[in-house]
Amino acid sequence: MTAPLIPDNIDLRDFAYMPLDVVRLRDSDFTALTSAEAFRSGLLLWCAAWHQVPAGSLPADDRVLSNLAGYGRVVKEWLNIKDEALHGWVLCEDGRYYHPVICEKAQESWAGKQRHHYAKFADRLRKANKKLEESGLPSVEIPTLELWIAAGSPAEWQTISEDSKPNSKESGNHSTGNKNSSGGNPTENALKGKGEVRDRERDNISLEKNKKNPDGFLTAEQASALWVPNLEHLNSLMAERNYPPVGQTELDDQLADFNRNNHGKGHTENQLYLHLRVWIVNARRKAQVQPAGQKPAKPSKPQQQKDTSQFQTESPIPKNPVFDDMADWEQFGCGYTVGQIRENIQEGETPEKCLARLIKGKVANDTMAKQLEREAEQAAQQEAQQRAAQAEADLLAKQQQRQPRSGAA
Repeated sequence: MTAPLIPDNIDLRDFAYMPLDVVRLRDSDFTALTSAEAFRSGLLLWCAAWHQVPAGSLPADDRVLSNLAGYGRVVKEWLNIKDEALHGWVLCEDGRYYHPVICEKAQESWAGKQRHHYAKFADRLRKANKKLEESGLPSVEIPTLELWIAAGSPAEWQTISEDSKPNSKESGNHSTGNKNSSGGNPTENALKGKGEVRDRERDNISLEKNKKNPDGFLTAEQASALWVPNLEHLNSLMAERNYPPVGQTELDDQLADFNRNNHGKGHTENQLYLHLRVWIVNARRKAQVQPAGQKPAKPSKPQQQKDTSQFQTESPIPKNPVFDDMADWEQFGCGYTVGQIRENIQEGETPEKCLARLIKGKVANDTMAKQLEREAEQAAQQEAQQRAAQAEADLLAKQQQRQPRSGAA
């Protein structure tokens, strides 16, 4: 048997979406040769393997595979299509099936996740080094991505020289990622704060309560790991609306709150990117209107109201940034899409007023249609009554014509 196709620490259970190579699937032998039932079960097994540990693998147990493939406990039916549904899977020496393509996509996603976490880790170190330099203390060396991964992706990093130790007997720990117990080590104090190690908590990232998070809410690190967007793709969407590009620091500042508000709502990957663009644009506008650290001023009460109507007529209609960034296919309300609102909106009219006008017109049209339908039914009933009366009159006339003839005979 062959060795496993992917390392055993690849865990993507916090990745709700699995990439799909459309052309590769469309032109594959699996699509061309398998039956419809086996194709359906095979796709279900792909989805199940994405959230297995390691990702891209399945246990070699027909009872488990039957359940994952949609057959429940009916293992006999599963065995009839097992060979077709497991097309392309490889049974490895650890007793698990591995799919080469799923493992390939899993490794790419895992590498992207590590790069994102390393960027945040390096940014924290840069900020800590800036504070250390301002205090006249030696800075912490930032490791490379490869060295950081080889060290186990720690949340903290300390490299202290012999000359910078405050007490060599008390602070003698040089192991990567360890927390020193010395109270005089400035490096530890500079790096504390968001130092949760997610690798041991990712099994139940959104449910498990821990000591640093007793209320059970997601920390910033946990929330940022729920969905990790591609910065290049996000900036391409920003360029479509002529918005300034997003930097890594700005994305890190907004991602945790964005994931807390949008995770688990059933959004597709494209919808998440569009909502994130709106989120960042709104955050920028709020930052421009209200500088950081200042409280909004209380509005003063108007002394007179004589020019209120003139002010309302001359003031321009404010733009709706959420509506401007929504796609045409998205639902706006009451069965109308954003594209329908844009087609029917009039000059100087807000999207909400346009929706109210369309609903009012639809109600009026429905009322008119029902009235015309009732009139048509009444006309049909009258016509049927007239025909019945005419038929009865004709029958009576024929009977009267027959009576004189019988008397003459």
